[in-house]
Amino acid sequence: MSMWTDNYCGCSDCPQNAPAKWMFERKYDAVFAQSVGGMIWPRGIAAAGSFWNFVPEISDTSPEFLHRYEAQNKRMTERGIFTCPVDCFCDELTVCGVPYSPD
Repeated sequence: MSMWTDNYCGCSDCPQNAPAKWMFERKYDAVFAQSVGGMIWPRGIAAAGSFWNFVPEISDTSPEFLHRYEAQNKRMTERGIFTCPVDCFCDELTVCGVPYSPD
């Protein structure tokens, strides 16, 4: 499992139109950590669970899957790990439609 991070790249060898390149500066490390966390978690949870114990009969829309997904996301949040909230969309620049700010 991996995540492509070109959209964060701010060095001269990176795409010049990288939308989140402002997060490349050290002063935005906390915002970058939230952004990456929102991109990776909780999707990585589902992937890891499938790698560990794949059960083809459990659909990603089934109540059992959704219960497990939401419970694990809650556990991560309680431990201080930034994750994308359930029923929300997160990308490099936004969490639940709210943009991260360089200010």
